[in-house]
Amino acid sequence: MKNLMQCSKIALAVISAGLSMTTLTAQAAEPSITTTQSAQVIGLLEAWQMALDADTQWRSAQASLAAEREILPQAKAALLPSLGTSAAFYEQDYDPKEVAPGSNVSSYEGSYSTYTVELRQPVLNLAAIKGYASSKKTMDIVNYQLEAQKQALILRVSEAYFNLLLAEESVTLAESELKAIQRQLDQTQQRFKVGLVSKTDVLEAQAASDQTRVTVAQALNDRAIALENLSIIVGQQISDVKKVQANIPLEPMSVTSSEWVDQVLAGSIDFKLAQLNQEISGLARDAEKASYWPTIDAVANYSNADQINETATTNYGLEATWTPFQGGGLRSRIREAELRYQSAATDVAGLRQTLSRDARNLYQTLRTNIVQIEAQKQSIVSSESALEATQAGYEVGTRNIVDVLDAQQAVFQAKRNFAEARYTWIINRLNASLLDSSLSESNLTQVDGWLIQ
Repeated sequence: MKNLMQCSKIALAVISAGLSMTTLTAQAAEPSITTTQSAQVIGLLEAWQMALDADTQWRSAQASLAAEREILPQAKAALLPSLGTSAAFYEQDYDPKEVAPGSNVSSYEGSYSTYTVELRQPVLNLAAIKGYASSKKTMDIVNYQLEAQKQALILRVSEAYFNLLLAEESVTLAESELKAIQRQLDQTQQRFKVGLVSKTDVLEAQAASDQTRVTVAQALNDRAIALENLSIIVGQQISDVKKVQANIPLEPMSVTSSEWVDQVLAGSIDFKLAQLNQEISGLARDAEKASYWPTIDAVANYSNADQINETATTNYGLEATWTPFQGGGLRSRIREAELRYQSAATDVAGLRQTLSRDARNLYQTLRTNIVQIEAQKQSIVSSESALEATQAGYEVGTRNIVDVLDAQQAVFQAKRNFAEARYTWIINRLNASLLDSSLSESNLTQVDGWLIQ
């Protein structure tokens, strides 16, 4: 009995320490959240709208992709006119050592200035033309990447939201289980006092109570972490989120598995990005090959030099540049570009296989999720009936306290499994929309309609 009391004290100390650490963790993390209003209860759609303004990953992606859009004007500049100027001022001491007889050349000492203005327009530059075409494809990539980041944010918000809901469900069930076990402990102690049960039953019930207290402490800690994670994404400290209604429409997918695979391949942003990367690799290869050809520029310049006499010169015409041999570097760059193109083509083929596999797997998973939800719902009914039968058997002496405690635990575990199955199905539905890149605010609006308003 002394050992049992010592164990109980140790368990309570651990629980107290765990709760203190949870409080300290939450307090330490609060400064990282910009609190614009008091803690509040929010729904999924509201969480998403808040995250659009506050999530640092999303804002960073927006800035990074906006910077990449500058690639296009930079590539276009290589095809447009350029205007440049140069100027110089010198102090000059000119003293010829040998002067031919009859020459009027003499020594000179004084200042000397010159300036030049030049206008240059590329006429033929195949590498620059291919580079500009590649940059236009890059703009498509930037737009797709921005949409992909937006959809990824939707999923991150949703996962954080339902992780919090599951954590809250775990806290509620753990506390309810603790109350049930505590009632069972009180009854067992009363039965022990009148000699109906042995001391072992009391110890078993006390051990179960202590263990459940630890479970409650862990559930509270998990809830605090989940709440903090969602608060970080939405940028505000929240107190709670809206719960899911008891009955939600368990709708299977409206297409066949093969139709779903085709839909994913047609809509997937990842697949489109892979195809664009292949096209850009081909253009980069063509640009390297085009470097073999000469470049031709139309040039007009004006220069003015003021030395002994002021002179002005105007030139205009065409300039051609050709560098057929570059120490083998150009051939090497062409081989590199060809290999990169082959790699990009292989990536497209590999991603096609991966997306097809993921689509079929997710299709089957969603069907299984619905079966699991129905089964877990029935499991709650069955486990509650089993608990009633076990308690009745305990009353007449055919079952022991361990059987009762196990039956109670089975009931609460079935309820948690049911909640987890429902949340998993919702997240998998959103994952399906993410897979074919159709995930949008309308999906969140639909899920938000399943919440208790």
